[in-house]
Amino acid sequence: MELLKLDQHRLTNGESITYSVDIRNVIESYPTLKALLTKVYTPFSSAIDLAVQSSSKVDTTLYSSLRAERHSIRKKDFLHFRGVAESALKSSDTVERQQAVLVVNTIKLHGWRMQTLPPDKLSATLQGLFNALESENLKEAVGGIGAGKALTNLKAANVKFLEADKQRIEVWAEEQNDICTSKALKVVVDAASNLFTAIDGLLLTSDEPLLLDMVEKMNVITEVKQQTLKAKATRAENAKKEAEENGKDKPTPKAAKRKPLAQEVPSQPIAEPDADQLVGQQLPDANQLDIEPLPQEKKALEDNNTTE
Repeated sequence: MELLKLDQHRLTNGESITYSVDIRNVIESYPTLKALLTKVYTPFSSAIDLAVQSSSKVDTTLYSSLRAERHSIRKKDFLHFRGVAESALKSSDTVERQQAVLVVNTIKLHGWRMQTLPPDKLSATLQGLFNALESENLKEAVGGIGAGKALTNLKAANVKFLEADKQRIEVWAEEQNDICTSKALKVVVDAASNLFTAIDGLLLTSDEPLLLDMVEKMNVITEVKQQTLKAKATRAENAKKEAEENGKDKPTPKAAKRKPLAQEVPSQPIAEPDADQLVGQQLPDANQLDIEPLPQEKKALEDNNTTE
């Protein structure tokens, strides 16, 4: 019996991974033969795991969306805190108004409209504001104008944003370090070649009773893939022929819209009267014809009339 080989380069990445996993599953079901093939089977199996891992990357859009959502919440909480401080400026209590002025001036110092900043710059600006508000007089002022809860909510929102931002960066970095699927599959193909060569060697030298059974099952998997490739090639060829035939039947746009040239329009010959038809016919007198004289003829006639 011969072990069939498949050109995995003709498969898509997904098909190649599926085929390799199926072959591995067959070998896994024969522990004795697997042990004989350990040196070539282990690299083959490890290469498959790497290819599977590279093909199932984490979608970073989820983390980006979460980051954007928490950034939006953080901006709203800042506007609320700023609004509480600004409203306290209208307080009827003198002390509260003075405390409000202190808090408002501190916010203005760091950025009254900091909510318009990009996420990273807003993080740095908020941290500067939080540090400033840690002083004793500002802590008292924040509490005095009733903005303590608003500030606590803003700090909590900022912490949640920073957590989401960190997660997004970590996932993105992990994705950048991942080996691409094509490179991983190249390792799989090379390892599979070594594995199949070793099995060919066993077919020549080993009397292991289950070897032929394992090879037969591997051949079934390979034959199925070969038939799939053949059917795919046939469909592609038929589609190509159909496209070519449809292209021949349809006139080109330029040919369909082109107007015939002047020389292509058949000229209509002017029929000349037969001389025999004119015999016996009385021709009209020239004076009876309503013929307009030329300008120079008009002038000559006028001169003659004047002379007479």
